[in-house]
Amino acid sequence: MLASDVPPPVQVSSVGPTGIKLADGLVLAGPVVFLEGQVFLWDVPSTNNGWDDWTRDHWEMFQVVVPKPGILGVDLTRRRSRDFDIRDRRADGVGTK
Repeated sequence: MLASDVPPPVQVSSVGPTGIKLADGLVLAGPVVFLEGQVFLWDVPSTNNGWDDWTRDHWEMFQVVVPKPGILGVDLTRRRSRDFDIRDRRADGVGTK
């Protein structure tokens, strides 16, 4: 595992069916983004229509990130994760995979 003398500002203790538990005891039960030492709640569609309900607005927070992430881990089923390349989106921001 990667190690440093300076611990990251946000540390994950465990990941399970109830969410992501941080080292400080906080449990994040919904979609979140870890970015530059901070955790952001991510407002994503809650329906099971696949990518049909996703719009450019759902990806808006990544417009300010430099450098742009190439791959995001997206849990589509709450049972497994899959990688989603943000380049695989239509012009309106909806995923095509």
